[in-house]
Amino acid sequence: MKTSSAPATVQGNDRTVVGLNSRLKKLSKHKWQILFWLPFLLVLGFQLFPIWVIALTSFKMPIALLDDGGALNLQGLFLGNYERVLFEDDLWQYIKTSLIIAGASTFLSVLTGALAAYPLARYRFSGRKFLTLGILCSRMVPPIALALPAFLLLRTFGAVDHYWGLILAHTTFNLPFAIWLLIPFFQLLPSDFEDAAVMDGLNAWQTFRLIFLPLALPGIIVSSIFCFLMSWNDFLYSLILAGSETRTAPLAINAYMTSDQIEWGAMTASSMLVLIPVFLLCKYLQNYLVNGLTSGGVKG
Repeated sequence: MKTSSAPATVQGNDRTVVGLNSRLKKLSKHKWQILFWLPFLLVLGFQLFPIWVIALTSFKMPIALLDDGGALNLQGLFLGNYERVLFEDDLWQYIKTSLIIAGASTFLSVLTGALAAYPLARYRFSGRKFLTLGILCSRMVPPIALALPAFLLLRTFGAVDHYWGLILAHTTFNLPFAIWLLIPFFQLLPSDFEDAAVMDGLNAWQTFRLIFLPLALPGIIVSSIFCFLMSWNDFLYSLILAGSETRTAPLAINAYMTSDQIEWGAMTASSMLVLIPVFLLCKYLQNYLVNGLTSGGVKG
């Protein structure tokens, strides 16, 4: 007696169809994931490609840049450019100067900005919006328009080619930015904290220092990062106000570009070294940076 194999065949076909459907769903899911991440990868590659070219150029001899492929050629790499900028040209001295100026300017800007942003965010008084708008408008003034007046003023007080002259000059463009960045962080804090502080007998200064300043720590760190970066990358004020005693890292990098030639190897090597403090700062404070940037917007 023969048994029919049709049911077994139908079941086998059903399993095949189900397997094909599951594979198609997985392929479709992967396709959408690729399409989702592709723009981000393209933008990331577009941004990192110049840094990659600068990094390769920093390991090249000048004659190697004339070969086929130029900076993109991986042959002929050497450390001579880094040895020169570190041990012969003393780049660390200029990096230390930039760290002192940027760090002091950041501290002064954020501290003063927090003291200004707190009453603008928490109190209602006549002319508050006009004052806030005036601070914003001062940030819109091109730095080149203030460079000459700043030079004449600081020269009067003998602050040209001094640390505190550059610190005050950098604070002029960092302070308005810090105030406007900190206002939303103080606005987002509930008013219950103020009520509790009044019940505990705290005055306005104690309420700010003991309660609101620690709660606004993410905003303070975010504003500190941006103020540090703007001061670290400043070239205009450093070019006008700095001298042999206060030459900053951007000026030291620019010195490799003369009327006779451009020393690409030394310039790119010093540029890569100047990126290290910024990279470390953003690396260790990235959690505060992400949390701070997603904590609301500016309110009126």
